[in-house]
Amino acid sequence: MIVLKQRLRIHTVKIKSRDLEKLFNVVSNLATFVKCRIFPLINIVSDDAIRDTIVELENISISIYREVSKLKLTSLEPLFKRLKKSGYEIAQKLGKEVNIIVRGENILLDRVSVNAIIDPLMHLIRNAIDHGIERPDERLKLGKPRKGLVLIEAFKEGLRIIIKVRDDGKGIDVEKVKRRAFELGLIKDINVKLSWDDVLRILATPGFSTKDNVSEVSGRGIGMDVVVRNVRSIGGDVKLLSWKGKGTEIRLILPLTTLVMDSLIVRISNTLFAIPINEVVRILSRESIQVKSLGVCQIISLNNKVLPVIDFMDVLNVNKESSTYFIVLRNGSSMYAIPASEILGIESIIIKPLPKLLRNIPYIGGIAIIKGRDLGFLLDIRKGA
Repeated sequence: MIVLKQRLRIHTVKIKSRDLEKLFNVVSNLATFVKCRIFPLINIVSDDAIRDTIVELENISISIYREVSKLKLTSLEPLFKRLKKSGYEIAQKLGKEVNIIVRGENILLDRVSVNAIIDPLMHLIRNAIDHGIERPDERLKLGKPRKGLVLIEAFKEGLRIIIKVRDDGKGIDVEKVKRRAFELGLIKDINVKLSWDDVLRILATPGFSTKDNVSEVSGRGIGMDVVVRNVRSIGGDVKLLSWKGKGTEIRLILPLTTLVMDSLIVRISNTLFAIPINEVVRILSRESIQVKSLGVCQIISLNNKVLPVIDFMDVLNVNKESSTYFIVLRNGSSMYAIPASEILGIESIIIKPLPKLLRNIPYIGGIAIIKGRDLGFLLDIRKGA
């Protein structure tokens, strides 16, 4: 009798997140050391073999860094499945009918960010179903489908991950929010016109609720403050939009964590900037274009299109210096031009998150570790002033 022994194969290895973070920090320090300390030696050694070795070492360190960075990422699919299940359970408790659609569940996000947004997203789903979606009989009277719709969607937008929760319910009653805010002393004038940022600020006040009755689902005055606090703790932001009788949309805007990115390196005044190469449309010499003033703004013309000029020397309050180039950037369907003093080339750079102190500076999206030079900043055109 012949017995065939089946070989045991292990396809996955479990590793503690703390140990993974240690590994990532070591690799990050290695890649930074090679870029900032080893690579500059290429300018002072004459031996071609040593120069080739330095270039290869830099390429290898970047490759290791890329691969270890991927280990920190996880799919949003398990979280979205959990949100969907909880949403249906909440709807059943409240006697409501909903159709919950999820999109973009294959988007990857680092585990720290995922853990930070679990509670915020759970609250947004509760809010959408409890506060937003009407009961079936109400919806039919309003000419809406019997089942309400809740959409949970994730997508990339430039250097950010956007997760939005949208419903087709009744929308936010701004007047009711104002009355409650006035009663609590959060606003001094009940007739004041509120922006959606103002409404969000009020809703995110600890203890604020427009519900008169406390239920198992809501009305306890906790929730939106947790949403805003958790998201901002990881360098993100929250945006709110609502349409009376049509629904509400809340977006969690999350920064991409440490990554490697192909970028155009430029000098603006005495500061280095890295611009994502996929956002660069053209580089124009100063002599080839005419800059015109339109009120307090400057514009240039390109292919019969008028482009606004964003002068970072003014925005960032740095020393003025004559510009040799204008770089045309694309932001969605819009284009902008920025003046630059010097073009230094294209390279793969390491991007690290901004410290809390710098997160509110317009147009700055991260710290750029640039090969053989000082640190610079990642330019994020979407993070406008």
